[in-house]
Amino acid sequence: GGKLRSELLRIHPAIVTEARASKGVKGRAAFDESILNLYDCATDPETKITSALLALPYAVGTQRVKKSDSRTPTQISKRESAEYFVKLVKTETEAADVHTARKTAGNGVVQPYVIAIGTLENVSYCLVNYLDISVKSSNIIEAVDFCFKIFFV
Repeated sequence: GGKLRSELLRIHPAIVTEARASKGVKGRAAFDESILNLYDCATDPETKITSALLALPYAVGTQRVKKSDSRTPTQISKRESAEYFVKLVKTETEAADVHTARKTAGNGVVQPYVIAIGTLENVSYCLVNYLDISVKSSNIIEAVDFCFKIFFV
């Protein structure tokens, strides 16, 4: 988490600038304005970094994916990409429902992902989920760092 945190501290303004620029581009609608509002109002570095991290899917391009029931690849929306990156829910019950839905959609296979429990302004804790394993983390930065380690190891 420390290396990721220091790198995000260095580049978070560029991420947010790119995310802001993507708002007006065709096909990049449905940007979650509350993320930028949180970034703009934040006074502490941790909140700035967290909000920039949540804006990251809006700042980078999405890829076309081929669904098993389709012959042609479809473009994933920025919003879908953001929700698969870090899904924000209010309760553990919602978190369990999200996991069940993803497991069903993936025929029992679930890629690693992060669920943040709470509100955008006040995340109580995060869960990194992979298959049927769930690891608790105190913040989004550590959870994302751990999630990437699971995915790439």
